[in-house]
Amino acid sequence: MPERENSFWIDRSGRVDRLTGKAWCVIVTAVILGLWGFIFAITTITEYRSTPGSGEVGVVRNGSDPWWLPDWFDNHQIRGIVENGSGNTGIGLGSDIHYYPVSTQQRFFTMKTCYSHDDKAHTNPEVCPGADGLAIQVPTSDGVEATISGTFYLNTVFDNSDEGKESLEDFDEQFSTRTFEGKHPYSGTQGWKNFLAAIVEPIIQNNMRQTVSGIQCAELVSSCALVQNSSGKTGFAATKEGEANVQQVENNINEHLNSDLESTLGKKYFQNVQFRLSKVELPLKIQEAIDGAQAAFARVSESQAAVKKSQYEAKANSIRQQGYNKCPTCAAIDQTKAIPPNVRVWAPGSKAAIAVGR
Repeated sequence: MPERENSFWIDRSGRVDRLTGKAWCVIVTAVILGLWGFIFAITTITEYRSTPGSGEVGVVRNGSDPWWLPDWFDNHQIRGIVENGSGNTGIGLGSDIHYYPVSTQQRFFTMKTCYSHDDKAHTNPEVCPGADGLAIQVPTSDGVEATISGTFYLNTVFDNSDEGKESLEDFDEQFSTRTFEGKHPYSGTQGWKNFLAAIVEPIIQNNMRQTVSGIQCAELVSSCALVQNSSGKTGFAATKEGEANVQQVENNINEHLNSDLESTLGKKYFQNVQFRLSKVELPLKIQEAIDGAQAAFARVSESQAAVKKSQYEAKANSIRQQGYNKCPTCAAIDQTKAIPPNVRVWAPGSKAAIAVGR
C-alpha cells in the first residue's frame, strides 16, 4: 500500500488521519478573530451611537474600548458635543459620552434632617426620605444652634450656543475625572446630586452661617423669646409674630451665592442659584423649654379668662337685680321660666302652691 503524503492540514503518518498543529493554530486563530469581530460588530451597532435625553447635553471623548485596537494607542481628549435635541447621533468608534443637565432644566437639592422613632435624644440625625442631604446647623448671634431645612435651585449654563459648549467642555475637563461618593458628575441623577452635595452645599452653608450669625434666635423663631432674655438690635425687620423676615434672610443668603460659586469653581457654570428656607428647628432641650413655657402661659391665660368671666357674670347679675327691683312682675316671670321642666307644682315660700301648666 503506497504511503500517503502529509498536507498542511492533515497528518497521515498514523493509522488515523488528524489535523496538524499548524491547522489547529489557524482554526483557533480564526475562532478568536471571528468572536472578536462579532463582539465588535455588536458594540459598533449598539454603543457608538447615542441619543441625548430631553434635558441633557453631552461631551464626547475619545474612548478606551478594549475591543477597538486603535483605542489602545488613542488619547482621551474631547472630540465633540452632542447638542440637546439632536436625536440619535454617531459619536465614533470607541468613544465615551458624558451627559450633563442642559441650561433650561432646573435642578434642585433638598436638605432636611429626620430622627428615628427610637432616637428620643436626637443624637443620630438622618437624611429624611425624599431629601438629598442633612439640614444645615448654624449658630445664631445669641448662641442657639439652629437647624435650617430648605432647598436650593439652580440651572447650568450648558446649551447649544458657542459659550454654552465652551463652558460644558471646561466643566468636563475640570470635574469628569473626579468622583463624589464613588460617582462621576455625569453618572446619572445620583452622580449629579453627589456633586452638588460636595461642591455647592458647602458654599450655601457658609453663606447661611454668615447671615444667621448676625441675627438672634427670636428673630428666626419668635417662641425663643419665651426662654431667652435678649436685648440686642439687628438689622432684620421682624414680622407681626416677632419672627425675622424670612424673605430677607433668603435674600441675604442668595445675594452672593452666584458670585461665590463662580469664584470657587473658577468659572460660571451655574445661574439662577437660589435657596428657599422651609423650616427652622431648635435644639431639643430649648424646644422642650419653649413647650413648657407655652403650656404655663396657656394655664395662666385660662385662669385669667375664668376671673374675667366671673367679673362679667357678677356685673350682669347686679344689673339684672336692679331691673327686678324696679319691676317685680319681670322677676316673677323670669322665675317661672327658670323652673325645671320636670317640676309640676311650685311653692315659692308661701302657704299656697301653684300648679305649673307645662
